[in-house]
Amino acid sequence: MVPKILIVDDVPANLVALKALLRGLDKEVEVISANSGSEALEKVLEHEFALILTDVQMPEMDGFEMAAILQEHDEWNQIPVIFITAAYKDEQNRDRGYSAGAVDYIQKPIEEHVLLSKTAIFLKLYEQRQIIKNINVDLEKRVAERTAELLQTQAMAKIGGWSINPQTWEENLSEQACAIICGVPIGDPDCNCNSSLSEMLSEEDREYHFGRIRELVDSVDGQYEFLAEFTTKNDQMCHVFCNVECMYENGKLVDIRGIIQDITERQRAEEIIQYLEMHDALTTLPNRNSFHEQALSYVADTRAMGEQLAVMLIDLDKFKDVNDVHGQAVADLMLAEIARRLNEKMTQYETLYRVGGDEFAVVLRGIENAVEVAQHAESYLQAIAEEFVYFGDTISVSASMGISLFPQDADDVDSLMKSADLAMSRSKEDPGIAYNFYDKEMSQTFQRRKEQEIRLHHAIERNFFELYYQPKINLKTNEIQGVEALIRWNDPELGFVGPDEFIPLAEETGQIRDLGRWIIREACEAAARWKKELGRTVPVAINISVEQIKCPKLPDFFQKVMNEVNITPDMIEVEITETALLDDRGESRETLRRLKEMDLGIALDDFGTGYSSLTHLKSLLPSSIKIDRSFIQNIMTDPSDAHIADMIICVAHNLKMTVIAEGVEEIEQCDRLNELNCDIGQGYFYSKPLPEADFLSWYHDYAKAS
Repeated sequence: MVPKILIVDDVPANLVALKALLRGLDKEVEVISANSGSEALEKVLEHEFALILTDVQMPEMDGFEMAAILQEHDEWNQIPVIFITAAYKDEQNRDRGYSAGAVDYIQKPIEEHVLLSKTAIFLKLYEQRQIIKNINVDLEKRVAERTAELLQTQAMAKIGGWSINPQTWEENLSEQACAIICGVPIGDPDCNCNSSLSEMLSEEDREYHFGRIRELVDSVDGQYEFLAEFTTKNDQMCHVFCNVECMYENGKLVDIRGIIQDITERQRAEEIIQYLEMHDALTTLPNRNSFHEQALSYVADTRAMGEQLAVMLIDLDKFKDVNDVHGQAVADLMLAEIARRLNEKMTQYETLYRVGGDEFAVVLRGIENAVEVAQHAESYLQAIAEEFVYFGDTISVSASMGISLFPQDADDVDSLMKSADLAMSRSKEDPGIAYNFYDKEMSQTFQRRKEQEIRLHHAIERNFFELYYQPKINLKTNEIQGVEALIRWNDPELGFVGPDEFIPLAEETGQIRDLGRWIIREACEAAARWKKELGRTVPVAINISVEQIKCPKLPDFFQKVMNEVNITPDMIEVEITETALLDDRGESRETLRRLKEMDLGIALDDFGTGYSSLTHLKSLLPSSIKIDRSFIQNIMTDPSDAHIADMIICVAHNLKMTVIAEGVEEIEQCDRLNELNCDIGQGYFYSKPLPEADFLSWYHDYAKAS
C-alpha cells in the first residue's frame, strides 16, 4: 500500500509548492492536501496517514488545536505531526507545539533536503509500524479462525496449557507449552520437556511470581498474569505471557490452570519500534529524541557531582551541494561514514547523536576545562575533513561547530542546545573559524538579528518600501535611454534605511524573494504608466539578486506580471551581477536563458570588479555591460582605469553589446567616455535616484532643456 502524507495550509500556493518538493522523495507516496485544521481532521477520518505536515497559523483552527485533537484519540495519536512555519521560533511556542503532539518543526523557507530527510525517516517508521500491525492482525485472525481447533490454535499462536497441583505444587505442561520451553516445534525430537516453568525462571522471578500465585490461592480470588523471560533449552531467549486461575468445585480448590504464550516475536517487534523512535534509521545513532532524554539525565548527574559538561553541535557545510551534485545515495553513504568516523572517536564519556539531516551532536561529560573540549572538537572536525571516495569521485566536506558548557553557559538541556546552535551559527558566518564557544554576546547579536528580521518582514507586509529611479543617458545624443529602479526603505521608526543594510539581510533570511516580487511588479506597473503618460517607452532596469535568479519560477512570474500590466519585453531589463554566473548547478544560467528567450534585456552589473571573464560573456551574451563606478571615478587621472574601461568597451562592442558607465559625476567624465565610444552614462551628473513623482518632473525638465 502506498503511504499517504497529509499536507495542511490555508494558502493554496504553499500546498502546491510543498507537494512539488515531496516529489523529491525516493519512494512513491500519495499526497493529500487540506486547507484548514478542520478539513485536515475530516481527511484523517477518511484516510490512514503516515505523516502530517501542517502550517501553524490558520484561520478557524490552527495547527496547535488540530494536533491536540489528534493527540486525544488513540487511533490518531500515532500519526507523526511536523509543523512547517516561519513563525513560532521561540522555545515557548516550540514547547507548546511538542505538547500538542508535534514531533518536529521545519522552518520556512523550507530547505528541500531537510524536508525530504525528515519525511523519509517517518515513512520508514510508518513501514515498520505497518509490519508490526500486520503481524498482530495476522496473529489475531489466526486465533479467531481456529478457536474450535484448540491444538492447532495453540500451535499457531504459540499458546500452551499450564496447570499447578495446589496440594503438591507440581506443574503440568501441555505439548505446546513444552515446545515453547524447549524452543522447538511440536513433533521435533527435542520437544521432550521434563522440566517445569518455575525451573526455567531466574531465582528472583520464581520467588516473586510463585509467591503471588500462593497469595492468590490463600485469598480464594481471581487470576494472576505476568510476563517473564528465560533461555530455552536450545539457548534462545524467550519472552512469555503467563496466566493462572484458581478452579473450584463445590467451593473447594481443585486445580490451578493457566496458559503460557510465547510473545518473543511481538516483543522484538515492539523493541524495533522503540529503537526506531529513539535512533536514526540511516546511521543507527541515537536521534534527537534520545538526545533530549539522555541529556536530561547527564545534566542531572553532572549537577549532582559538581562537574562540567559540554554540548557540541556539528553542522556539515553546504552538504546540500553533495546531494544535488552526487545524488541522494552518495549523500546517505557520506552521512553514514561520517557517523562511523565520529563514533570511533567516542569514549565512555562521549555520546554521539544525529539530531538533524546533516547535524550531529555530542555530549561530553566529566570535562576539566575548555582546552580539553577544544581538543575533542578539532579531532571531530579532522575526522569529517578526511576525503571520501565514491564511485571514482573524491569528495571533501567541512563542518561548523558550536559548543556550550554546563553550568557556565546554561543550566538546562534546551538552553544548552540553543547556546550551542548560536555558537555554530557564528562559525558558519566566519569561514576561517571551524568552531566557536558560546558567549553571551551571541545571544544579544541573535536577538538583534531576530528583531531586524521581524522589522524587515513587517516592512514588506506594510509596504514601507518605495522604488527610486535613476536615468540612463545616451552619451552621443543626450537622450534618455531608460532608468534603473532602486529600492529604498523609509521606516516610520528607523527613518531611511539604506539598501546595503537590508538587502544582505533579506537574502540571508529568504525574504528577498518576496521583496523581489514586489520590486518587479512595482517597476512593471511604472513602465506601463509612463508609456501612457509620456507617450514613449522608458525601459526600466530591475536588479535581480543571486538568490532570486536561482528560482526557476522567476521567468514565469515576470511573464505573469507583464501580461497583467500589458507591457512588452522591450520595456524591461534585468540587471544581474557576475556572481549569479558562478552557479555550478546551472540553476541561474537556466533561469537567465529563459529570460533571454522572453526577449528581456540582460545587463551584467558592476563588470570588472568580481569574476570578470570572457567565458561568462560568451555563455550569457548579455545585451549590455555596466562598467563599475570604481573605474569611472578616476578615469581622468588614472591611465590604468581608462585603459581598462577602453578594453571593456571594445570587447563588448565586438560582441554587439551596449556599454553603460556607472557613477558619472562630471562633464569631463562624459567627454572622456564619449571619446572611448561608451554608449550610455548613469550617475549624479545627470540625476540622483528619485521617487517616481520627482523623476517625472525631472524628465519633463530635461526633455525641455534638450
